[in-house]
Amino acid sequence: MVPDVNARWNVEAEHKGDETFVHFAGSDVSFDAEDASAIEQQLMDLLEGAGRTHLVLDLGNVSYLTSSTLSVLLRLQKRLHAVGGLLALTNVQPLVYEIFSVTALTKVFEFRPHSLAAC
Repeated sequence: MVPDVNARWNVEAEHKGDETFVHFAGSDVSFDAEDASAIEQQLMDLLEGAGRTHLVLDLGNVSYLTSSTLSVLLRLQKRLHAVGGLLALTNVQPLVYEIFSVTALTKVFEFRPHSLAAC
């Protein structure tokens, strides 16, 4: 588990095969602009520290995210794609999925049903 840097949420990671399943623990997690840098740092630490190139983010507890968080996810996607990796999103709540849809990012990210998540 990655150390808690935010009292409202923390990142829990589980490695299964070549994929790392990331869960944002907390209740009703909202990612605002302030959270974006902490999210980016923790996810980049997973990539650099553990050398993981296949991330599956479980967004089941995430009720809201901002454009800053979308930018973080896009940078992460680009970085993973450059090394032959992947970024997949799972268990996305309807209102959060709508943010991806309105911004046309449903064509950029891989979305998986909850049943395929390990967290």
